[in-house]
Amino acid sequence: MRYLHHSYRFVFVFLMYVATLAVMFLSAPAAHAQSFVVAPLSLTNTAGNAGFGGLFSGNYTVLQYIPAVDGVVPGLRIGDRITGVSYRLGQTGTSNAIAFSDYDVFLSQGLANDPGTSTFADCYDPGTRTQVRDGALSFAAGAFPSGATPNAFGRTLEFSAGFVYNGGALVLESRSVYASGDIVQTDMQLGGDANGFRVMYGTGSAATTADIINLHNTALIPQFTVVAVIPEPASVALIGMIGLGMVALRRRRK
Repeated sequence: MRYLHHSYRFVFVFLMYVATLAVMFLSAPAAHAQSFVVAPLSLTNTAGNAGFGGLFSGNYTVLQYIPAVDGVVPGLRIGDRITGVSYRLGQTGTSNAIAFSDYDVFLSQGLANDPGTSTFADCYDPGTRTQVRDGALSFAAGAFPSGATPNAFGRTLEFSAGFVYNGGALVLESRSVYASGDIVQTDMQLGGDANGFRVMYGTGSAATTADIINLHNTALIPQFTVVAVIPEPASVALIGMIGLGMVALRRRRK
């Protein structure tokens, strides 16, 4: 190393130092920030103007099309991981006890919203369709909070597999096999803030078309649990030190 020019010696030492710091910092676990995103975002603290009994009622398939604005669903960021979903009781709904022997949930990236189709598969990119929940589901009587405007969101349906959001429209699909209990009517918005949204409702847990209803400009107001990866302060500091080192190197060369 004594034969190296002093500038190159400085570069060598500096790079070795940065490499050591990188190993230390990058081996640390990434920090995560959890938040909740309601769709439509504008209805986070505002009740919908209707109720829907199809999500928690019987053997049905419900598809929700959630549009993007300027390439993203409002409230979501590209790279966010969606880890759960919850709903709130409609203003005239009753929080009944209900059970399902199977309640599957899928998430997909949405395609262009074709108003002429009633086929579920026409609404999403099949290469992105991910099953995020499987298995039995039950709610006890009173499980959904009531008495407020809007009502608070109920229990989160946690996803066994998270879905990484990569931009564009989002499609949320629920397929239920009824076991027992009474309908739970959840909050819904017709028109207004739900413009561009869509709800498709089909008979049976294996339905492929909306043979019951196909409602445009309609939203079921889901609340997504979202986890975003955020930079560790140490990683930010490492980037800053590299920048300072490069500035010092330029000064030495001058």
